Amino acid sequence: MCENADPEAEKAAKAVNRKAKAASKLVRAVHVDLRTRSSTFFRQEKASLKPFVPKDRLLKLSTPLDKKRPKKVVALSIGPSESYIKAELRDYQVDGVNW
Repeated sequence: MCENADPEAEKAAKAVNRKAKAASKLVRAVHVDLRTRSSTFFRQEKASLKPFVPKDRLLKLSTPLDKKRPKKVVALSIGPSESYIKAELRDYQVDGVNW
C-alpha cells in the first residue's frame, strides 16, 4: 500500500484478503470433493450411461481427478448464438455467462 495510507484501512484490507484466500481454498476443496464423487458415480454407472453419453465424454467424466497435479482450468466462453441455445442472447447475457 502507499505510505500515506491509513494503518487501520491497511489492516482491514489485509484481513479481507486473508478471508478471500481462505474462502477460495475451501471452494477448491469442495470442487475436488465433487469431482471425486462424480467420477466415482460415472464409473459405477458407466454401463447404464453408455447408450446415452458419447464414449470420449464418458471416459473424461469417469476419470478420477489427479490430486497431486490439479487440472488446468480452461476458461470457456460462448457467443451470442450457440447451437444448443434456442434463443438469441443479448450482449449483457453473453457477458454474464462468460464472466
